[in-house]
Amino acid sequence: MAEQRDPDPIRQAFLTAFPNPNRVGCPGESVIRALVHDQLPVDHPASRHLGECSPCLKEFLELQADWKRKQRNRVLLASAALVVLAMFLGWFWKKHIYLSHREVASNHVPTIVDLSGDSNRGSSKVLTPPVVSHSTHDVTFIVKLRNEPGDYEIELRRASDNQLVLRFPGTVSTDQAGRKILRAQVNFSQVSPGSYLLLWQPRGSTTKEVAELVVQ
Repeated sequence: MAEQRDPDPIRQAFLTAFPNPNRVGCPGESVIRALVHDQLPVDHPASRHLGECSPCLKEFLELQADWKRKQRNRVLLASAALVVLAMFLGWFWKKHIYLSHREVASNHVPTIVDLSGDSNRGSSKVLTPPVVSHSTHDVTFIVKLRNEPGDYEIELRRASDNQLVLRFPGTVSTDQAGRKILRAQVNFSQVSPGSYLLLWQPRGSTTKEVAELVVQ
């Protein structure tokens, strides 16, 4: 295969104008490589030698081309790494959002708390108040009502001193089994563990009903 000629005629002339078959005065590859990497001053004797020795000039140009090729490869590899990193971060972020949404959704699955007393009917054990988890956000109470379904006002008070802890709205409806369902969204993570009284009344009424529950 024929050797590819340099398209620059002036540079091609220098590559043949100063033959030095015995390499007299040549600085060596390490010095020429240092020139390629700009590690030596421009007035270094080796720089002047390149203009007087065609073999050293050829070696310089070959090392320079190899160095530039490696620099381009590093840039390409860095660019590819950035693309991969961006794709990974995008995947990680989407997964994080998905898991966050799933966690929020799981936290909002309604918790059913039976305050009617029917779940303990026929039991010889001492009745204990129902328990609500500290992480509950959405709760459905099964209650016994003397009033009709509709909008209700609900209070949560400490059993020990009747101190008001939370006040929130709720809605009462009748399910298919004929039970009265008091539905409310309340964040029990704001409530310290302990015994509480849940009071509810129709909006605009002064008649309250009450049940005991435990937050833990």
